[in-house]
Amino acid sequence: MRYALYEERFYDLKMHSSCLFANQEHVLTSVQDSIFQWNMTKNCFQFVCRVPSVGRIRNLYMGADGGIWIGSAKGLYRMEKLSGQSPVCILPKVTVYSLFQDSKGRLWVCTINGLNLYDSKNDTFVKVASEYLENKGLQAIDEDCEGNIWVSTREGLYKYNPSNNEIEEFLHDKNNPNTISENNIFSVYYSEKKLWIGTKTGGLNVMNLDDYSVKVYTHDPNNSKSIPSNFI
Repeated sequence: MRYALYEERFYDLKMHSSCLFANQEHVLTSVQDSIFQWNMTKNCFQFVCRVPSVGRIRNLYMGADGGIWIGSAKGLYRMEKLSGQSPVCILPKVTVYSLFQDSKGRLWVCTINGLNLYDSKNDTFVKVASEYLENKGLQAIDEDCEGNIWVSTREGLYKYNPSNNEIEEFLHDKNNPNTISENNIFSVYYSEKKLWIGTKTGGLNVMNLDDYSVKVYTHDPNNSKSIPSNFI
């Protein structure tokens, strides 16, 4: 879908895209193993290139140098600009679930095996907090106003402080109603001192970062104003 701001309406683009990347100059999307770019003049996506070696593209990210990072079930790849040339495999044999740029311009990569931070000076990746995040199926990532990195996994929620390398774990406790509703977390989104947390079956959780209190919203079939599903 595309939202036309001046018309205040949505348009169906009729593309079964698997991911979307946007910055001030570019809007990129993918369909299977192909990359498309939004043409501002023609108001449509145009084919850029096909990269069959990566399989189905799950994530796209464009760096400041114009290089394209491509996440797939076969690993993390990098391609120099939108050239269509064969990409180079940087992290092989891992499923990439999320690519994220923080407020300092650093690239974070969530994989099924752990969290990786790109070291641009040495052109390499460093594993972060592996004692907590190794093989936990990382699924999403965001940053709060204090620079903390929040990571959702299949086994809980984690807060990582890059400044002191400390990590904090948040898990469901059936005896404590003021905890997250379940540990399998699909998505996280930070906004105004609150962390919005989407779970597999536990509905929507909203965590107040001042005291880590949690409010849970679940589907109620008898309440038309409740959220439509517990799968978020």
